[in-house]
Amino acid sequence: RLLGFSDSYQVIGHSIKEFISNGRMYNRFIGELYSDNSAILEMPIKRVMGGGIWVANYSRLFHTRAYYEGVIVDISERKRVVELLAKSENRFRTLIANSNDIIIIVDNLGSCQYVSPSISKVLGYSSRLRIKRIHSIVSANSVEKFNTLLNQTLNSKSEYFYADVEFIHKNGTVRILSLTASNKLYIPEIGG
Repeated sequence: RLLGFSDSYQVIGHSIKEFISNGRMYNRFIGELYSDNSAILEMPIKRVMGGGIWVANYSRLFHTRAYYEGVIVDISERKRVVELLAKSENRFRTLIANSNDIIIIVDNLGSCQYVSPSISKVLGYSSRLRIKRIHSIVSANSVEKFNTLLNQTLNSKSEYFYADVEFIHKNGTVRILSLTASNKLYIPEIGG
């Protein structure tokens, strides 16, 4: 069924190599099998009636009998899900990279865990030159207001808090930014 045959007797006489879509992957698989006596490889294969699927091939070699045996599992659905997730992540990264809004994730002590690339457009800092502490770019006039915002946010798991805070641009000028903050410390993927 995996290869598209109606019964197992039709498979007899066919080499698995006939169904391999990528010869280099197959050769690498065979090389690993002979060097390590076992191999695992994810690869695309062709079906009898056309089309293809992705499989994981788990095999081991029997030198004394001059053959190998293995289990081949259809992983097409998993590959499809991984591809969708990658597209979704790329879309998200593109949106974040091209946004004029700065997204900053800080831990409960105010240390920056993530700063979006838009910080360079708005405040002149490179997101690659990590800002260690968010307080280092908050104007002295706004430190108390900013700390209040952080404390309110830390003490709530569901509310959003807002404040206009003065930040220091890399060139030394002051910019007033409208902040929206929410506590996502309890979400492991965010943690800030």
